[in-house]
Amino acid sequence: MGCGEEAEPADTPDADAQVFEEAVRNLEAEMKSRKIPGLSMAVVLDGKLTFTAALGVRSRETNEPVTPETRFRVSSMTKMLVAATVLDLAEEGLVDLDEPVQTYAPFVDFDSDDKVTLRHLLTHTAGIVADSQTKPQAIGKGSLQSWFEANPDLSLAVPPGTLFNYSNLGFGVAAAVIEAKTGLYYTDAIRDRTMLPLGMTQATFDPAAAMQGDHAVGHGETNGKPTILPMEEPNFSMWNSAGGVIATASDYAHLVESFIAGTGPIGSESIADMSATHTSTGWGDGYAYGYGLTIVESFGGERLLTHGGWTGEGWSSSVAWLPGKRAGVVLLTNAGEEEHVHYVMEEAIRVLGRFTGISDMPNFAKPPSEKKKYVGTYAGPGLYTFEVSLDAQGDLWAKMAMWNAPEKMTPGDPPIGLSGGDSYTFGDFVGTFWPGKSGQSELMVVRSRQGTMNFVAVRQP
Repeated sequence: MGCGEEAEPADTPDADAQVFEEAVRNLEAEMKSRKIPGLSMAVVLDGKLTFTAALGVRSRETNEPVTPETRFRVSSMTKMLVAATVLDLAEEGLVDLDEPVQTYAPFVDFDSDDKVTLRHLLTHTAGIVADSQTKPQAIGKGSLQSWFEANPDLSLAVPPGTLFNYSNLGFGVAAAVIEAKTGLYYTDAIRDRTMLPLGMTQATFDPAAAMQGDHAVGHGETNGKPTILPMEEPNFSMWNSAGGVIATASDYAHLVESFIAGTGPIGSESIADMSATHTSTGWGDGYAYGYGLTIVESFGGERLLTHGGWTGEGWSSSVAWLPGKRAGVVLLTNAGEEEHVHYVMEEAIRVLGRFTGISDMPNFAKPPSEKKKYVGTYAGPGLYTFEVSLDAQGDLWAKMAMWNAPEKMTPGDPPIGLSGGDSYTFGDFVGTFWPGKSGQSELMVVRSRQGTMNFVAVRQP
């Protein structure tokens, strides 16, 4: 993230309206240049939903306009609702964040004797090796339990608490605990305990219900050709537990209102705990993670809470708020290339900065490390073992056993949601090295560039 434009604080209603109008004009221009079909924005000022904007179309096929009531998939912004529901259970004494998850969901089986807790899951520090999209891809009460019973011995790359590694599967475990302790399908429990009390009356996990009203469809690109991702895809319990909510921008503005006020389905102490720094992310100095929330420790001297969402070839979204300034911005779009989610996440913060007089975007990129620290063998699941070497010209290369030749590793931005230090693209992968205390990297977090695979490759002695 680089520097934004100079900004002046909007101290009056007229100034707020002017900033809003300018933000809308900028969004309209960026949507055209970035090929974003539709966008919905909501702005919270002085702790209240103040402005909404609906731009573009719900579908390029129908050209129906986006309205303030249009529902979008919010993808990983779902995680903050899962976390809030777990904290609601904790307030009632139904769960303890530091108890092993098997206490509540004995059908979850890790291939480790180490204790995995709800706190580990909500902070992405359980050390889970990979996100899995394997079968059964079912929905309904009990389908999560069936998934875990069909997928035993879930691998942990490192002891829990060692490594921040973003894990959708971890939130599937948390959802299974919600279901086990409430006796309800977890989507119903989250709706009743969290979404409705927050005022998120249009939010749902049910695509069929969303499609009965004003809704968008996702847009992307495959092999250079435009694609449409229907609202009903994807739709199964393991996916939905981490990214399945469908909502309006105003729904998430109501969440921001509640968290700023410190009231709602969970109390002020739980909101503070959810928003506290529980682990560094490895994305750079100044980035941290709470429970289902990314934290920027200082944005113009203020603590920034945020989270993005992305469903490849479909949807990009972001919410960002400054509790100290009582202000927040929600952006939802139906564009799903990785470039779109980077833009949407930055733009939500940029617009928030214009309303609050903060001009500099967060910029916590780590300086390049000595490349020799990355040389070695990194073993992932199955055949995914990589030999990383350094040539005489100072370039890194990665070779997998099944490849005929090594692939050059090109420096790049850290992929969305992954941890570590410096990142490199090679072949169909992005690898992010996790710096170890020994001076050598200990792990390489690997993600397919299509976003379909995410695992940890461990450095071998």
